[in-house]
Amino acid sequence: MTEALPDGWTTATIGELCEVNPRHFTIPVEDDDLISKVPMAAVEAESGRMDSSETIHAGDRKSLTPFQEDDVLFAKVTPCMENGKIAVAANLHGGRAVGSTEFFVLRSTGAIDPRLLMYYLLQPRIRKAAAQAMTGAVGLRRVPRSYLEALELPLPPITEQQRIIAALEDHLSHLEEAMKYFENSVRKVTTLSQSVSSRAVSGSLVDFRAPGSGEELRSAALAQRALIVPKRRRQPSAIGAPFPTSVPAHWTVVALDELATSIEYGTSAKTRSQELPDDVPVLRMGNIQHGRLDVTSLKYLPAGHADAEKLMLTDGDLLFNRTNSAELVGKTAVYREQLGPMTFASYLIRCQFVSGVIPEWVSLVINSIYGRQYISAVSSQQVGQANVNGTKLAAMPIPLPPTEEQEYILSAVDGFKSKADHFADILALSRSRGMNMRGSLLEAAFNGKLAPQDPNDEPASALLERIAAERSALRKPARVRRAASTRTAPEHTNRIPSGTQEELPL
Repeated sequence: MTEALPDGWTTATIGELCEVNPRHFTIPVEDDDLISKVPMAAVEAESGRMDSSETIHAGDRKSLTPFQEDDVLFAKVTPCMENGKIAVAANLHGGRAVGSTEFFVLRSTGAIDPRLLMYYLLQPRIRKAAAQAMTGAVGLRRVPRSYLEALELPLPPITEQQRIIAALEDHLSHLEEAMKYFENSVRKVTTLSQSVSSRAVSGSLVDFRAPGSGEELRSAALAQRALIVPKRRRQPSAIGAPFPTSVPAHWTVVALDELATSIEYGTSAKTRSQELPDDVPVLRMGNIQHGRLDVTSLKYLPAGHADAEKLMLTDGDLLFNRTNSAELVGKTAVYREQLGPMTFASYLIRCQFVSGVIPEWVSLVINSIYGRQYISAVSSQQVGQANVNGTKLAAMPIPLPPTEEQEYILSAVDGFKSKADHFADILALSRSRGMNMRGSLLEAAFNGKLAPQDPNDEPASALLERIAAERSALRKPARVRRAASTRTAPEHTNRIPSGTQEELPL
C-alpha cells in the first residue's frame, strides 16, 4: 500500500491478522449438540447480516465449513463474492455453526475487530480486485486462498477501530433508512402503475364516453377480418374465460382472435451478435421490457434470409412473449416503424389487428393484472418454463370500447406513465448516489477520515508484536526424539559362549 497512513496505523495481511479456515471450534462440541447451519442463501448481499436460525446436530455436519461467533465469512465463489456475501457470524446457536464449503472463514487473532475486517472486504474496489484474481472454470470461479491471505490492509490502533466502527455504523444506518425509503417508493410507483392499468381497461379511469359502442366496433372488425384471413381461420376462436371484472355497458368483451388478422410465431433461424451491412435486427423476448421495446441489445439475420422478408415487422404489430419464466411469460409490446426494419424470434408471437383496434390498447389489457390472471391460468409448464401458445392467446378476453375511447384512455395512461417514469428515474438516480455514498464511507473508514485519532492509543504495530509474542510463547516446544541406546551390557551378564553348541541329551 502506497498511501500515507495516519500516526499509529500500520499495514498487515489477512494471513497475519487471521486464521484462515480454522478446522476446529475453540470450544469442542459433542455430536448431539445443536449448532447453527448457515447456507450461502442465509447471508445477505452487502449488508453484513446473516440468518443463523437453522440448526443441525454437530454430528451431522459432515464436510461443512465450521465457524464460530465473531468469525468473518467471505463467499469465495462467483457471483456470491461479487454480490457482497460477507458477514460477521453472530447469534449462533451455542456460539458455533457450520456453513457452505464456498465460504472462507477468517478468525481474528486479536489485532483487528472482525466488524472492521468485514467492512474492508465489503468495499466495492476490494471485491472488484478479488474478482479479477479468481481462478477456475467460467461460472464456477473462486478467489484463491493464497490471494486472500496475502491481501494487505491498513490497520488502525484497536481503540481507534472501535471509534471507526461506531461512526461507520451510525452513518450506514441512516443511509440504509434512506435506501429503504427509495425501495418502498419504487414499489409504490409500481403498484400505482398497476392500479392505473387495471382501472383503464375496466373503464373506471376516466369519465369519458365516445360515440358508438364496443359491439358496433366488434361487428365492423369481424366483417373486415373475414375479408383478410384465410378460409381456415374464418371462424374466430371463442373466449377462453370471462373477463374478471365488469366493464361499462357500452363496451363489450371479445376474444383476441376476433380482432386479429394474423397470429404467427417468429423465426427460429440462427442469428449472430455482430451486425454486418444490410443485416436485419431480430427482436427477442429480452427486448420486451415494461410494456415497451428496448433495442439496446439485438441479434441479426442476413438481409437475404427468407425469414427476414417473410416475418418483417410492420407498423403496429403486437409482440407477445409466449415462453419465459412464470413471472415474465406473456409480456407484450407494440412495434412501431420508427425503430426501423426488424423481424422477431420464435419465442415471440406477432398479432396484427383490424383497423379501429389500437394495438397499444390490446397490449395494455394483456399487461394488466387481468391479462396476467388469464395468462397464469392457461400457461403450461415445460422444463421450468411457462408457455402460452397461439391458440390460448387467441382466446384471451379483451374488453373493447369504441376506438375514440381507446385513444382517450391510452392518452391518460401515457400521461400518468410519463410522470411515473420521471419519478422512477429520480429514485434510481438517488439509489445510485446512495450506493456510491456507501462506498465513499467505507473508503473513508480506512484512510483515517471517519473518526478522530488519539495519540495515546497503542500503535497497531505494537499490538501486532505483542500478539505475535504471546502466540509464540503458547506454542508447544518441539518434541526431541531420543537417540538409539549405545550402552554396553554389564560385566555380570551371562554371555553366550562362542563356538559350536553340544547336542543336548534327550
